Amino acid sequence: MTYDGAGNRLTMPVSVPGAPALSGTTSYQYDYGLTNNPAARRGQLTQETSTRAGGYSDAFAYDATAQSPGGTTGGPGNPTTLSAYRFGFNADNQNTHYTYDGNGNQSDPSGPYAYDPENRLTILYNGSLTFASDGDGQQAWDQYNPQPGTSWRHSHVYDGQEPVLTLDNWGHVSDVTTFGPNGLLSVSSGGVSGFYTFDPSGNTSQRLTGDGSVDYSHLTSGFGVQRVHDGKYDLYDGMGAQWGYRNINSDQVFLLGHRYYNTLYGGQFLTRDPMGYGGGINLYGYVKNNPANWADPSGYLQDVWGDIGTGLAAGGIYGILIGGVAVIGGIALAPISAPVIVGGIIVGGIAAAINEGQHGGSPGEIVEGGLLGGAAGGPGAVIGATCSLRFRPPPPLREPPGETASGGTGDYGGNTGPSDGGDIDPDDPGILPPEGFPHPN
Repeated sequence: MTYDGAGNRLTMPVSVPGAPALSGTTSYQYDYGLTNNPAARRGQLTQETSTRAGGYSDAFAYDATAQSPGGTTGGPGNPTTLSAYRFGFNADNQNTHYTYDGNGNQSDPSGPYAYDPENRLTILYNGSLTFASDGDGQQAWDQYNPQPGTSWRHSHVYDGQEPVLTLDNWGHVSDVTTFGPNGLLSVSSGGVSGFYTFDPSGNTSQRLTGDGSVDYSHLTSGFGVQRVHDGKYDLYDGMGAQWGYRNINSDQVFLLGHRYYNTLYGGQFLTRDPMGYGGGINLYGYVKNNPANWADPSGYLQDVWGDIGTGLAAGGIYGILIGGVAVIGGIALAPISAPVIVGGIIVGGIAAAINEGQHGGSPGEIVEGGLLGGAAGGPGAVIGATCSLRFRPPPPLREPPGETASGGTGDYGGNTGPSDGGDIDPDDPGILPPEGFPHPN
């Protein structure tokens, strides 16, 4: 693979065993080269071209991103063009193909959705799919209702953010899902295990049986659109499966930890970001329109710059306070010193981690936020302490040895012998002669 200077993937070669038609190279382009306006250089994906599956090329565009020299605004980044689809958005960044309730939750006129008081999805498609969430905002169960009086419920047990067990209607374990350090490994259902392989973006390439034979091969592009699908569906058959994305409804709606994402129309979340504007100006946006390089397993993709800003601010406040205490107490303190830097790192890290936790960040995002905040908190504390210590009064002038405020004796007082202060070196720049006494130099 190759990358640009900002770390964005430029080319992605993929080899799919047993499916040569799905092997090939995908290349990507981004909007930072399309405008002289810094506000529009966001690293948003604008083109995806591939030799896989016979070749395809998808173009992506976003509203008010000034994709030509001389543009004047960066805009909210709503995806107005996703391959062959075109979309419109209102002033609240809501897709005009859909309707929304007063809390900004998306619904479909052809099959209304419903949400609980915490704005979590409960009904999809006129009740054919129903859901409930647990106290952590994760899906507690999903239920398929094909006809009145018939339903299948699946309840979920989590290890942190990862769903590891699925229980059937009677509370029996039906599925066991295994995750490793790099994401999803396998799902065992009814004693039969399936193992997954992924492309570098985390989308499912193949599901393998226990003996290594291929069960199915899939290809997903861009914002989650299925390019090749052999008709076999399971929870982890497509977009972002390596990171735990779950296919809720035939590759249209995916569950990303705490929020549901719509791939078919608009490439946006169904609900507003609970983090508010801390996650960016667009409350429905997905990975800042850069799906080739970013994933959002929790549905609460953190604002990296927000963590850095929180850490910098907290560290700066700490530096100002510790500098002020040093000034008031007459304590010798240098701005670049262990108490300042270490304290700033600790305070900045804690502040950013708390901010992530309050906004629903996953444990991993809380840790990452703390690290980013700590990295910014140290320099912030140095800056704050430097500003605060500028108000320290200058040290008093050094008095000649033996000279006292009451006119005590000393070598400059007329005595011929040595004073209590010892001999004086008149060349010492730190010694100032009494008024009227000429300096030897």
